[in-house]
Amino acid sequence: MPLNQSSYTTLLVDSREKRSGIGKRISSLGYSVKTKKLSIGDYSLPGKFIIERKEANDFVTSIMNGHLFHQAELLASHADQPFIILEGNLGDTYSAIDPESIAGAISALLLFYGIALAPSPSIEATTRLIGRMLKHASLGCQIDTTKLCPLVPLVQTVVGSKNQDLWKVIPMLGQLQNRFTEG
Repeated sequence: MPLNQSSYTTLLVDSREKRSGIGKRISSLGYSVKTKKLSIGDYSLPGKFIIERKEANDFVTSIMNGHLFHQAELLASHADQPFIILEGNLGDTYSAIDPESIAGAISALLLFYGIALAPSPSIEATTRLIGRMLKHASLGCQIDTTKLCPLVPLVQTVVGSKNQDLWKVIPMLGQLQNRFTEG
């Protein structure tokens, strides 16, 4: 069932991603999509969220030719939250790459570049994930954050009521709450 498009902001899709069909699929779900040449990433969400989609074979190839880390540098320096959606199974790739090299690349992306990796088994799952990310980037998480931690209402008055800012401090709140309730 199509969504009310007026509730969501537009997903920008890189013109080179057109043949994947993801932009068209997301549009058919009721989301607003605009295709244009993006200088960084394959998809851009509101709030400087940038997504690079990598099929498993492309991920391995880009490790081997060094392109992955060039892309990681660009993503990390231009996005508030960079993402790589890793589509498919790395175990099914056709390459002689050492599995330790794959593990090392994933570790570097997570620890040194601060890039979130999201696994996706298929293009359909990728479509659903990007659609959900667009919804959350447009409307926020839309859950009652006061149920997560009783300190949330206090923090909302300090940082404002925007869920995007709140999610940055919620992990710290849990740690703070644990210290006060431990002893």
